[in-house]
Amino acid sequence: MRSFYSRQYGPRDSALIAVGAVQADAIFTLARRHFGAWSPAQGQVPPEPAPPAVVPRGDRKIQIGAIAADTSDASLVIALPCAGLSDPDALAFDLIAMLIGGLTVSRSAAALRHDTGISYGVHTTCYERRTAGEFLIELSADLDRAGESLEKILTEIQRVKSSPVTLAELEAAKMRFLGQTAAAVSSTPGLAGALVDLYLNALPLDHLATLERRVRAISAEQLQRAAARYFDAQIGVAVYGPPRLLHDQLVSLGDVQWSMLKATK
Repeated sequence: MRSFYSRQYGPRDSALIAVGAVQADAIFTLARRHFGAWSPAQGQVPPEPAPPAVVPRGDRKIQIGAIAADTSDASLVIALPCAGLSDPDALAFDLIAMLIGGLTVSRSAAALRHDTGISYGVHTTCYERRTAGEFLIELSADLDRAGESLEKILTEIQRVKSSPVTLAELEAAKMRFLGQTAAAVSSTPGLAGALVDLYLNALPLDHLATLERRVRAISAEQLQRAAARYFDAQIGVAVYGPPRLLHDQLVSLGDVQWSMLKATK
């Protein structure tokens, strides 16, 4: 552990971030007291990884990993790649996440909650790191309609790939995303966390200052191009629930591999 620490942690790839009722002189005094002896030779900056290749799905079936459990409903997670923070399409995927499942009036909410009553809600997020991201769609569904839920989600993914969203949908997604971001940085811990993200992901210092302008400049056509670029990749699905009620619904949509979790005392 000591060897790993000395190799990986050093002043060259570290930052001290202070937010709130602080004075620069006091912060620098504390920094020198606690970190002044930190050797510049310690630690090394890790190499920047290359963005992973987006492998086209082609004719391959969807891979469904299922965990057997005696539950009252089915839990589903659909996983796809999305852009990393260094990609010009990163913000487009934040809006796509809103459109598919981040709004009460999103496409998936309309298809699964309002129109059919299959699921109470859908949660969608693009978890973005510096060079790559993962797009996750999470929901719970009635046991007898889990396959139908999955099929409707796949339809929404196809729709955002194949046609531009409406201007009303796009504006709602932009307003919700900007509102969430403003709320996140309105507190001292939230602002500190946002600054940490800037540092860890090598984002420009004006990232937050220019965010609204860049979000408002995104077009429906840009969203469609971004989705078509990444969402043609292999789709992974995880399901949690009873095999006897779910297997026949899932097998028509992809290759299903069941696993059993063993409880230990």
